[in-house]
Amino acid sequence: MVAPASDDAALRAGILDLLGRRGADVTICPSEVARALGGDHWRDLMTPTREAAARLAGRGLVEVVQHGEPVDVRVARGPVRLRRGPAWPAAAPATSAGAPTHWLLPIDPAAHAEHQPADWRTRSDATPVWEAIARSQPIDRWCLRSGYRTMRTGDTIWAYLSRRQELCAVGSVREVVHEGDAWHVLVDWDDARTAALARDPLPRKVFGQVPMSTCRAGERAAGVLTERYADLPGSRHTT
Repeated sequence: MVAPASDDAALRAGILDLLGRRGADVTICPSEVARALGGDHWRDLMTPTREAAARLAGRGLVEVVQHGEPVDVRVARGPVRLRRGPAWPAAAPATSAGAPTHWLLPIDPAAHAEHQPADWRTRSDATPVWEAIARSQPIDRWCLRSGYRTMRTGDTIWAYLSRRQELCAVGSVREVVHEGDAWHVLVDWDDARTAALARDPLPRKVFGQVPMSTCRAGERAAGVLTERYADLPGSRHTT
């Protein structure tokens, strides 16, 4: 797959995804990201990749080093390496490979229509939509038809409003429970991050995945979500 040089979001996501898959102290070369996204045209992406790394470094998610010492990639000459920065979301759960584990939980707002505002499909702020869902059922308990065998306590979970095609809430998996013939996930929603996300939901086109059922975020989506999670103001997790 060839990523256009202007697709800075894809390059940033690629950097975060690759760093997440490596050990916490392992560095990567920008060329690894350029090769993964650019194929035979990877050299055309080297400058855009360094620029994407500079943006991530400016937010503390990535640190650019040369001979083991931090440098400004915009002025550094010669090869550089990238490693996790001081703002890397250490609180975000990780797989054994180090990559944050993100789950997408699709929710149909129309199934909670009794409490929805009249303009729930089109309003830019999804806060009333999310609040209506919370009035309709226990917000911290969701039935699972897939994913329950590999979902783990501490994994990050995102609420996806299916008919609006956007993410509006984020939290962490408290527990996966088996009751009778059904599996449920118990979620601790993060109040501050969810409030910020609901005010400015993340559209599906940004993270590029359509969850038809509860599923693990793919590589590109995971990179975008790791970055988004770090941007949101955190708080204690509550139900």
